[in-house]
Amino acid sequence: MNNTLKIVVLIGIMIGSIIGVAIAIPYIMIGVQTQNSNFLESRLRSIFTAEKAEDLEGLFSAEFESAVPLDYLFFIINQITTYYGDFENASVSPRLEIFNVHSYTLNLENSNTTGTIGFTPFTQEINSFWISYFEFYPTYLKKINWSTIYDEYSDLPGNKSLLIAKNNEIVHSINTGDKLQVASTFKLYVLEALHEKIVNHSISLDTEIPILDNYKSLPSGILHNEENGTLFTLKELADFMINISDNTATDHLIYYLNRTYVESFLPSDYPFPLLTTAESFKLRWLINDSQLNSYLAMNETEKRVFLDNNISKLNVSDIDLTSLNMTYNIDSRKSVEWTFNATDIYKIQNRTKYYNSTHLNPGLADPNDWKLVSFKGGSDVGVYSLAHSVQANNGTWFYCVIITNNYDEFQLDYGSYVAGEWGYSAICQKILGKLSLE
Repeated sequence: MNNTLKIVVLIGIMIGSIIGVAIAIPYIMIGVQTQNSNFLESRLRSIFTAEKAEDLEGLFSAEFESAVPLDYLFFIINQITTYYGDFENASVSPRLEIFNVHSYTLNLENSNTTGTIGFTPFTQEINSFWISYFEFYPTYLKKINWSTIYDEYSDLPGNKSLLIAKNNEIVHSINTGDKLQVASTFKLYVLEALHEKIVNHSISLDTEIPILDNYKSLPSGILHNEENGTLFTLKELADFMINISDNTATDHLIYYLNRTYVESFLPSDYPFPLLTTAESFKLRWLINDSQLNSYLAMNETEKRVFLDNNISKLNVSDIDLTSLNMTYNIDSRKSVEWTFNATDIYKIQNRTKYYNSTHLNPGLADPNDWKLVSFKGGSDVGVYSLAHSVQANNGTWFYCVIITNNYDEFQLDYGSYVAGEWGYSAICQKILGKLSLE
């Protein structure tokens, strides 16, 4: 009896008497589950050993492919096997609460993960596919040496820097003095300014301020959807800013604290003024090339006047994200980012690592490996940055800062802000994994 017939029989029995269900389901379900598990294990092998997008044809439903094109899926699979290891085996087990969705464990050469996979019984096409977080095997992490990790890092594309520190000692560094764009990682400075304001002035994390339309930004985040006047505490705004990198929360905190006050916490060689996220978006996409080039040529005082008198009058909601050419004139537009070096980021990590807002999102660190994890990352067109501060059970603090800029290669259609983004993530996980074994 084929799988389809067995499922039909099973449904028929379930509609019947309670006694019939109790007696008949175990035998029929075991047969269905075993054959489905074998079938799905074979499908997983086909997916993770595909050598080109065409090898995935016929495996997925039309609805799935309309949501996730096969060339996009192949790109993801190829990145996974490149940086986490070749396919070895997979095991599948049913999730009884969702009969045609199964859980799986995927074992690659150097790592493993779990996920779910669902299929349509009558066509045997995959209609849902979810991949979880990859973890490198402890045996693999023990086997590889630091020089191998550094060589792999050096082979990744883009301008990049790496800093690894133990307590207050930098133990490895690559290009740590190079000024690079860091995207949302700059928000750690806003967080520090907030906490210092609380220490020295008559405000608290429970102080409420309203969301104002004039200070709203674009995603990432969700607070741009809030009604004008909706109240949030400073703690809530800080948590949104760091945990989900909410841009509207960030800008409200900058305006509340005062831009020049926040700037007092930045390195003295920072290219002032500090932009809000909305100002950065407006400069990129609501003024023309000539106006942007004029702004970039201004001195600091002139820039502040231009922001207050011109940019403030533009409405960030006029930016149509669906039709933007994100890479247009990138050589100029990359200049309205937030620029620091890896040493700057290491220092601000050190100063903010105990703030609760930085503990909500562990980034690429495994919380089970550490007593405490503090994290802030950032991504933008051509930018990817990762800043982890992790405390071992013996109290030792480790720091890992990875920053890369690449404005020559773009993989935005595949969900990557920089070429090699999966590789940078894998390197970061290897570094944190090896540090956890010390």
